Amino acid sequence: NNLQIPMVLVDKNIDISNAKGLVMVDNKNGTYECTKHLINEGHEKILYLSGPLKNEISKERLNGYIRALEKNNIQYDECDIVEGQYKYEWAYEFIKNIDEIKHSAICCANDLIAIGVIQALRERGINVPQDISVVGFDDIQTAKLIHPSLTTVRQPAYEMGEKASDLLINYLKNNNRESVGTITFKPQLIVRNSTKHREKNCESKI
Repeated sequence: NNLQIPMVLVDKNIDISNAKGLVMVDNKNGTYECTKHLINEGHEKILYLSGPLKNEISKERLNGYIRALEKNNIQYDECDIVEGQYKYEWAYEFIKNIDEIKHSAICCANDLIAIGVIQALRERGINVPQDISVVGFDDIQTAKLIHPSLTTVRQPAYEMGEKASDLLINYLKNNNRESVGTITFKPQLIVRNSTKHREKNCESKI
């Protein structure tokens, strides 16, 4: 940025010289909470569909999933984690074409992935949540409108934007021109209809 206009970043931790502050959600805690929710519902084989892992936010969300499994002494391996894209189309094609999933739940790194998963499962005759539970992350508007409505992690987007504006205004008023640092918001687990308690003797239908 040649103009060097000061800015406060929201939910994107990128290294640019004119970024004077960062407002973000606790991504690791978000996926920790939704994975813990699945574990509390009786799920132990949980597939994780990630965004690109070169992205710091993707790494944080993956770490939350891993932390929840490890804290509950649940084993996992590389087959339980799939790196992909934050896109409906990627998730839909992945689930539509995969031969077998030996998981009773799928934890998705964002809501677009989760919605793609639900649609592909539906077309394969797999019921959500009766056969497989699905969770997302972000709580986009569509999350509560799809069927079944999506269990997800809500980012307080309005509050984050408001805080970023306040930080930028304060920075511009500050004669010392000191960076304003990082503000981290706590995410909120929103439980809807895409998750269900799993009985121990149930098997995945995929």
